[in-house]
Amino acid sequence: MKMPIYKIIIYKLFACTLFFISSSVLVAQTSDVITTADATESLRHAQKLINQGEVEKAIKQLDHTIKIKNDFAVAWRVKGKLFYDLGYYKDAAELLETSFELDQKISRAAFFECGDSYLKLYDMELAHYYFTRFSEMENEKYVNSGKEASMEIDYKSRLSEKFENIKFIESLGDLSTYNKVEPVSKQVNSIHDEYLPAISSAGDKFIFTRKKKYQDENIFSADINDGKFNHVSPMGKINSPLNEGMAKISPRSDEIFCAICKRQDSYGGCDIYTAKIEDGKIETFENAEGKLNSRSWDSQPTISCDGQYLYFASTREGGYGGADIWVSQMDKNGEWGVPENMGAHINTPGDEEAPYIAVDGNTLFFTSNGHPGQGDGDIFYTKNYLGIWTLPKNLGYPINSPAKELGIFIDPDNKTAYVSSARLEGEGGMDIYKAELPYAAQPDKIGFLEVTVQDKYSTLPIPTIVRVAVKGNDPMMIWPDETGKFFMCVPSSKAISFQVEEEGFEYYINAHFTSSNPGTTEQFVIDLVPIGKAQFASKGANEVVEKRIQFFFEHDSDELTEKTVNDLKDLSGLLAIEKDWNIEIVGYADSKGSLDYNVKLSEKRAGVIANYLKQSGVSSGKIIRHEGKGSINHGKSEIEQKQSRRVDIILRK
Repeated sequence: MKMPIYKIIIYKLFACTLFFISSSVLVAQTSDVITTADATESLRHAQKLINQGEVEKAIKQLDHTIKIKNDFAVAWRVKGKLFYDLGYYKDAAELLETSFELDQKISRAAFFECGDSYLKLYDMELAHYYFTRFSEMENEKYVNSGKEASMEIDYKSRLSEKFENIKFIESLGDLSTYNKVEPVSKQVNSIHDEYLPAISSAGDKFIFTRKKKYQDENIFSADINDGKFNHVSPMGKINSPLNEGMAKISPRSDEIFCAICKRQDSYGGCDIYTAKIEDGKIETFENAEGKLNSRSWDSQPTISCDGQYLYFASTREGGYGGADIWVSQMDKNGEWGVPENMGAHINTPGDEEAPYIAVDGNTLFFTSNGHPGQGDGDIFYTKNYLGIWTLPKNLGYPINSPAKELGIFIDPDNKTAYVSSARLEGEGGMDIYKAELPYAAQPDKIGFLEVTVQDKYSTLPIPTIVRVAVKGNDPMMIWPDETGKFFMCVPSSKAISFQVEEEGFEYYINAHFTSSNPGTTEQFVIDLVPIGKAQFASKGANEVVEKRIQFFFEHDSDELTEKTVNDLKDLSGLLAIEKDWNIEIVGYADSKGSLDYNVKLSEKRAGVIANYLKQSGVSSGKIIRHEGKGSINHGKSEIEQKQSRRVDIILRK
């Protein structure tokens, strides 16, 4: 189910090494390592073992071949190719160089492999030298001329890309000055391939795809406790004898998306499927409803935080070459619409795959070997401004390497990236690493808000439309589900206003200030009061709606903290939208000073808040009073004292 550009498992590549011995050799039946004094016969058996995927036995047989005839250039070359395909690049380079010492004309393709090995080892000088030798040998005569033709054509098509890789890596400067990536727990990484990581919005589940040799792909999960990964296991109902992988859980953790191949209800080789999660259990998967899937390869889904956009990789017609990134929008019937290609500035004639849309909905990451990078596939990011995606930027070293990177996920802290990579220092194949995300690539800070709309007294859900306004954005109309709930991805440290006009209920307006910690899930309840049961204080014939907001200060200080300034900015923006509020500002102090001193300090605090609002454009006429009341809490605990060092803003309408 992996993309064609992914480094194919070695036992499927070995046919490329069978160019020195006639095809009749391949009918040999013996599978054990044989001892013989004939180096050619020993090599024949080694190549049969290679063709059968018996890697360890093949290496032993090649060692035996070289022991028989130490100057047998062909044996050194075959062993070098084997180690190159296995990803043991240091050994591969040494073996191939030995074959060159014995016979400079043994193989043109071997020079490409040697150059690529040194590229993976970050030796740009030797990489450039051997790639150049590969290019120069095109018109020369050499031993296997014509026997490696298909391999040489493939290598030649990738040569310019390799020179660009060298140029890009050299532009990075001294790599020792960069932070390093760290492998995640060995509970996750193994000798097999692990890739395409994801984390639940609650931060308690780590999900990834694992591919064991000779077996299908499966989805695994691990529990996250205090940053540690425990209880790694396959994800139950999802997995089968078919290929499943590339799973993503919706931000609300109520739905999972993944790719499944060759099911009876599939449109093509691999399709995108969805399943509901209820009480932590996954129900039967279904092919995604609508027009999402095609007869081509469709895989690697990622869902936007609002659940309205699904990004994925596909080889369907209408692309720019290889695999492209596509996006589908959910229609009013809850079905996925016709996907649109992300365009030529995102997609290239190469392969773009493994998209990941960050929770801010405006930062998209993906793997590409078509944009300038370090090697077999780097991770890039693009940001959406006013509906336009910027030109992709390479995440650079150390997240990217000359090996293949496939898939990224950003931790709720907004700074930590989990990335899968085939780099040399891993446990084997592809492994998952943790790295610091460059500041420029960090998504906007986002939190999660679950809102419940209910009757204040019966707590029954109310089916109604809620008008939601976030500072800096146009108001949204949201319809809760049958349980009266809806889920929002909201900017951190922002004011959000909610309005409801529902027949039979009092008009509702209120505000909520989101947490300053990205990734935090908060609960907010909209209590609608049935007409005739209003519990608000009255002024004449008009009922008064009241909202109280608190801002805290350090001991013996009237200076605004950074958090208070940010919250006041949002409040000012909210008051510019909701102009009907009157404002009262009341300051308080703890009990550590004298009575007179505390009154004056509380007055200063209230005055500072009032002046800030006025300077931010809030009309002076809306601030009907500001005063200080000194200390109101004589408790001795530090928590009680902190609660007293504050200013209350009372909004009334």
